[in-house]
Amino acid sequence: CKGLTDRFSRYHGIIRELHDHIGAYTAECDGICLENYAFNSNMKGVTERIELGTLIREYLLSSFECITCEVAPTSLKLFACGRGAGFAKGQSKKAVAAGLLERYGVKFKKDDLADSYTLAKIAAALGDWEDPVFDRQYEALEKIRATGWRH
Repeated sequence: CKGLTDRFSRYHGIIRELHDHIGAYTAECDGICLENYAFNSNMKGVTERIELGTLIREYLLSSFECITCEVAPTSLKLFACGRGAGFAKGQSKKAVAAGLLERYGVKFKKDDLADSYTLAKIAAALGDWEDPVFDRQYEALEKIRATGWRH
């Protein structure tokens, strides 16, 4: 099926690009945090996102000798803004942005960058390289540790 072949060809191109960007850091890696899937999402392209996400995870697990951890979207939000769920439609991204601005003084033009920054802060806290800055972050870290992060 041409559609399947084209899709996976595109995915492998993305993996090659990922390798070109981060491949040199494999020896320096202590931990990687990825946002887990939002399974109740009704966004377009869910199948493609899961397929590509699976290939990215496989690449990371086979290429890096470090801890790789998936963070539930609710734990990411809890860590960033102190609340993991119960947002009105479209409000969770705004809450994450506001939490990062308040707690870290950073502002991002894209939601994906805010999520990536939060994941980096989570990895730093899980690895004991940085202390949490408010109480709800400890709760988020405990939820994440319960899914398998070990340091």
